[in-house]
Amino acid sequence: MKNVIRLIAVALVVVMTVSALASCGVTLSGTYEAKADLAGVAGGSTSYKFSGSKYTLTTTGTLLGSTTTTEQKGTYKIDKKTETNSNGDKTTTMTITFTWKDKDGTEHSETSSFSQNKENKTITIGVVTLTKK
Repeated sequence: MKNVIRLIAVALVVVMTVSALASCGVTLSGTYEAKADLAGVAGGSTSYKFSGSKYTLTTTGTLLGSTTTTEQKGTYKIDKKTETNSNGDKTTTMTITFTWKDKDGTEHSETSSFSQNKENKTITIGVVTLTKK
């Protein structure tokens, strides 16, 4: 009887561990960047640095030699959703939600579509594709 209880306990631990790992979801690491240039007159760059569940967004814009840089820090979460249509076909979509506090301490949140191409080392947030540095 003791062996049966031990076996059940071990089985429960294994099931809980697998469930915990499966629920971890997608996380990112490293820095991803997108740049734009308009004939040297204007341009800019956007970069996201991901570490664990945290991110730092840095945007830089240049117009006629004058450059402005802003930085935003917060947390992010990537959600994956699978839906089945009436034909039985499955479609998977992902979203990324950024949460941050402004200089007054007010919390903000923004959700965008998300995709990742590991082969090309790119991610797409909304309509912007960023390449891993």
